[in-house]
Amino acid sequence: MTEHLTITEADLKKLAKNAKPEYVAALLGNLYLLRTSGILDNSYRLCHFLAQIAHETGGFTILRESLHYTSAARLRTVWPARFRDKSDAELKPLIKDARRLGDAVYLGRMGNTQPGDGYDYRGGGFLQTTGKDAVKRYCERLGLDPSPSLLDDHSVTLQFACIEWGDSRCNEYADENDLTKVSKAINTGSATGDVKPVGMQSRQEWFAKAWSIWGEKGKADVPASERSE
Repeated sequence: MTEHLTITEADLKKLAKNAKPEYVAALLGNLYLLRTSGILDNSYRLCHFLAQIAHETGGFTILRESLHYTSAARLRTVWPARFRDKSDAELKPLIKDARRLGDAVYLGRMGNTQPGDGYDYRGGGFLQTTGKDAVKRYCERLGLDPSPSLLDDHSVTLQFACIEWGDSRCNEYADENDLTKVSKAINTGSATGDVKPVGMQSRQEWFAKAWSIWGEKGKADVPASERSE
């Protein structure tokens, strides 16, 4: 019988000292989700999973994506493809208006079809699930009625995260201890694509920290094919 790993509140505080109680409670109260998803089968899977969700949530402090921006320059930095050719005057209506910005960047894609969808279905939860299509897809799997309010429910977004993790074959990439593949699968949708994941340094740092707590042996983030036993 496989002996599963576990997570304690003390260990979570070592990983992310500022973790919000809601995130801690959701994780500790729903370890069966990680267990049934195979994430607790070994240290590689657990550490890679925790690294990704810690990065996406800013160390378990961010529930929903913030769309409150105070400068046009910052908008161009975050969404260069959409805003780099826009003037300050054109971008001014989006400054400090999260709902309008949400529609500017998300409406018309990801299943967001109605005004307000872009903001309502902005990133939320453990893997910052984004878009009406994703919420609808996961809800169908879970037998839930789709609603943007689910992105505020920590236990539900943990279920979303476990589904995404499994569908993206992240256990397989974690077993290889390949942080780049895991990060690409989560952030870009393709572990083998050419698109570079956003925030790789942060993901590496979170993995190293998780490995220092739950790791078994070997250097953090060394592919299995390169590890010496």
